[in-house]
Amino acid sequence: MRTPITIPQLGLVEAVVLLEWLVAEGGQVEKGTPVILVETDKAQTEIVAPASGTLFATVLAGDQEVPTGTEVGYIESL
Repeated sequence: MRTPITIPQLGLVEAVVLLEWLVAEGGQVEKGTPVILVETDKAQTEIVAPASGTLFATVLAGDQEVPTGTEVGYIESL
C-alpha cells in the first residue's frame, strides 16, 4: 500500500522551504517519526511519517519552496 507524504497546512503559511529529508530514500520509517525538516518564515518544523514502511521522495530537498498540500513523497508498506 502506498501512503502519500503531504506538506500540511501550518497556520496561515501557504508554502514552506523543504530543507532536508531526515531519512534517506529507501530507508525504513515508523509511523509518527520525523522524516522531513521544513522551514516557514517563523520556524523550522519536522513533518512526521503518516505510516510505517519504506520511504520514497518525489520532491528533492535543497532550499526548495513547496506549497502546503503538496505531495512530496510516499511510504510503501506491505
